[in-house]
Amino acid sequence: MNKIRKLIIFFLTMILLGCSNGNIKNVSALKMIQVRVNSESTFHREDNLTIIFKLWGRDISVEGSKPTLLREYDYRLYGLPVTYSLEFLEDWVNNISPKNKGEYRYYITIDIPDQEYEVDYENTSKNYLKVVDDIRKLDLEIYLKR
Repeated sequence: MNKIRKLIIFFLTMILLGCSNGNIKNVSALKMIQVRVNSESTFHREDNLTIIFKLWGRDISVEGSKPTLLREYDYRLYGLPVTYSLEFLEDWVNNISPKNKGEYRYYITIDIPDQEYEVDYENTSKNYLKVVDDIRKLDLEIYLKR
């Protein structure tokens, strides 16, 4: 019975390792940006807003370079307050183009297709409009208004 148990554990381990395709290091490189969305005014649950976050990066050592869209995150907004975890991989800097010295800066933009709501800049955390040199510093609190 003990040999059978060991064989089963061995085969399950081999199956799990085979399914990972060697991407184990990518899992450890996965990071999260926390974005909290809130409102000073009443949010109607039936509004079912779509909110789109865009993560941008650029190499500031390249004069006149335009930012590169690193990732777009689409969510449905059913209630407030809510916190979204936007995942990113640290190797996404390889997607930034053009690049020179690797002096990267990052920021997040928000699109709300429903024209009834917009970002409430008065109440939103001041770092919403900041460009940061460390992508892990992008945690935000954003307020919406009608």
